[in-house]
Amino acid sequence: METFDLIARDLLVTKTATPEEAKARALDLARKMDDEVRASVCTSTSQMDRLIEASQPIVDRTRSVMERQDYPPCLRAGFFAAFYDLTLQALVTPVGLNRVPDIGLDCRLGTTGPIGTCIRSEVGRSGDYYGNCPSLHAAETLRVPDTSDPRNILFLEGGAFLASDGRYRSDNKVHAGDDYSKRLYRCTMCLKHCLGEGVSKLGFVNLDSDTGDVSIFLGHIPSHLAAMMVCNAADDMMT
Repeated sequence: METFDLIARDLLVTKTATPEEAKARALDLARKMDDEVRASVCTSTSQMDRLIEASQPIVDRTRSVMERQDYPPCLRAGFFAAFYDLTLQALVTPVGLNRVPDIGLDCRLGTTGPIGTCIRSEVGRSGDYYGNCPSLHAAETLRVPDTSDPRNILFLEGGAFLASDGRYRSDNKVHAGDDYSKRLYRCTMCLKHCLGEGVSKLGFVNLDSDTGDVSIFLGHIPSHLAAMMVCNAADDMMT
């Protein structure tokens, strides 16, 4: 049976899988695990409708960033998250947002707005590396309440990022195309925080920048993290 552990061993220990083969296998396994989450979370159209309705506070905040083309707490992205109880069919936490904690360092270097700058953009290293970013991510503000079972919790998140054209756009994983790597949740810090809270299910809230339609991409958090590990290792081996 295929596992992420087997894929990693084939890539790094036995060397029986090329980096390209390992990535393809990891992404295929992540896709299958995501399908299982989708099948278990939304067994009817009405359940998805209720989930989309509950995500409205995240949608509203994302839409506000795109309309104002500004997110003062961070020049690169505005993301918003909450925990949703699948049994209660309701949010059980306030909506968290990414922000810079008070550490005596202005990572925006005194600038504001989408034409501003930040430490990450100045040094030219971004992606999933956050050693040069003090931002507290939206997921990291969330805690599962004592009244909820973490196994029944869905991590909901959505937001807008500053695209290469200089405009804030919704991060849309539903319309990511055939490349499943673009559907993976990219922040390993947030994935690990959710796992630390006992949460294994992901719901990424997508707001279509053109039509305004809302959809939710459901996924399996452990598989996204494991697939990211394999893909990152494979990419490192190819550089």
